Amino acid sequence: MHIGKNNFSHIVQYSAYINIIQKIVIILEIFNNIYYAFPDKRQIYLATFGYILIRNFAIFIFFLWIEHYNRLIHLHHEKEKIYQQEISLLIEKQEFEKKFSRKKLLSHYFFNILEHLYTDFLINSRNRKILDEVKFVLYYFLVDAEKEKVELEKELAFYSYYIELEKLRHQKKISVSFNILGKTEDYLIIPLLFEPLIGNAMKYTKQDGTGWVDIVFDATHFPNLIFHCRNNYDHRSSNIISSENGLKILKQRLELCYKNNYVLKIEQSDDLYEVTLFVETA
Repeated sequence: MHIGKNNFSHIVQYSAYINIIQKIVIILEIFNNIYYAFPDKRQIYLATFGYILIRNFAIFIFFLWIEHYNRLIHLHHEKEKIYQQEISLLIEKQEFEKKFSRKKLLSHYFFNILEHLYTDFLINSRNRKILDEVKFVLYYFLVDAEKEKVELEKELAFYSYYIELEKLRHQKKISVSFNILGKTEDYLIIPLLFEPLIGNAMKYTKQDGTGWVDIVFDATHFPNLIFHCRNNYDHRSSNIISSENGLKILKQRLELCYKNNYVLKIEQSDDLYEVTLFVETA
């Protein structure tokens, strides 16, 4: 028959209680015999006083020990609870990473890009460079992005090509500034971390020729990395639910992978959308 950890702890506790009660009974019997061994009243009073004093002291020690033992049991349960939470969090992280499907990102993005390229390629053969960029981005999505962490340099190269292809898809109606500060060689980052923020900036900026996006990666204080993105926001943009889902997934990934080592700040007005993400990568 299987005995659980909690049941076993209770059995040990009750056994200890019974053991101490037995010892108290033995002590009381000893002093009871001493009590009747003294014919003198004064000796009887002293024996009675000593009997009561030792009895109360024994009871006090007994309950003090019970309280201490209960605290130990409680501490053990708390440690067990924390351990189980850590295991659950690890399982949740693994399951989440499995559900973070790059194919969903590919489905709406690459079909639009490739459809435009196919039409344009029939007219202009200079698109070899563009096809190379598509190849790099596609490979990054399918291979590099499956890793737990990637080099920041490769991640930034992906965003550079990603932005160029997005500008192509929007027929270059968007002005994009993409700047990198500091040295990025020593950084490792979880893949596609900033894609929802950059993707939303490109998607929801104005599409009337006045749209702009300003992106800065600050890597001047290793291992801290600061991402800053601004764009003029078109409040009439549709599909806001898709944007909110992307941000929700981003926050879940940050919480699972960086816990308390990140700060995400989003500010929005009628025509300006601004995001700052601080991440301690080490």
